[in-house]
Amino acid sequence: MSLEEQEIEIDALRSIYPEEFELTKEDAPFELKVFLVSQPVDCGPEDDPEEFETKLTLLATLPETYPEVSPEYRLVDIKGLDDMEFETVDLAIKQQIEDNMGMSMIFAICSEIQNQLSSISEQKMKAKEAEIERKKKEQEEIEMQRLIGTPVTVQSFLEWKAKFDAEVTSKRVATKAAAIDDKSGKITGKQLFLQDNKLDSSDLAFLEGGIETMEINESLFQEEDDFDIEDDELSDD
Repeated sequence: MSLEEQEIEIDALRSIYPEEFELTKEDAPFELKVFLVSQPVDCGPEDDPEEFETKLTLLATLPETYPEVSPEYRLVDIKGLDDMEFETVDLAIKQQIEDNMGMSMIFAICSEIQNQLSSISEQKMKAKEAEIERKKKEQEEIEMQRLIGTPVTVQSFLEWKAKFDAEVTSKRVATKAAAIDDKSGKITGKQLFLQDNKLDSSDLAFLEGGIETMEINESLFQEEDDFDIEDDELSDD
C-alpha cells in the first residue's frame, strides 16, 4: 500500500472517530492513537454505569510497507481490566491482524477492542448482580433456618442428651447439698428422690418384679375384731 492509501485510511479513521482519534505523527511512518471505551451497560437504577466501564487507548505506528506487514501497537491508559482481561483483548487484536493482513485493518482492530471492552463490562455487571442475588438467598436461608429451627439428627440429639444429663446431675448434687439438715444430717424423701436417680426407675422395677415379690407388713392392719361396727350404723345405710 502506498503512503497515499495510508493517508486515505487515516482520513477515514478521523471521520469514524472524530473525538477519539488523533494523528500524533503526520509524516511516514505515521503514528496515531485512538481512545476506546466500552458501551454503557444496562444496569439497575441503584448502580453507576461508570462502575463497570472499561477503556484504553490504542497507540499504533504504520510502517511504510503496512498493511503488508503488521502495524506496531501498544495499549495504554487502561482502566477496568485485570491481567487476564487484558490478555483477552490483546489476543483479539493479534487475531484481527492475522485475519486482515494485506488490508487496511486499524478500524477492524478498534472495533474488536471496543467489542471486547463492552463484553467485559457486561460480565462485570452480571457478576455483581449474581453476587447480590447469592447474598440475598443466603440471608433468606438464614432467616428461614431461624424460623423453623435446626432439624434434629441422631448426632445432635445425643449431644443434647449428654448436656441435659450433665445439667440434671449437677442439679441433683446441688439439691442434696442444700437438703441436709445441719442438726440431724437427714434429708427428706423428696430430696432423696431428687438426688438419687436410681430411684427414678424404682416403681418400674417393682412392677416388673410381679406380685409374688411383694412383702406385706401385717402389723399395719387391724384384726377384724378390732373393728366395732354398730348394727344401727349399718341399718342407717
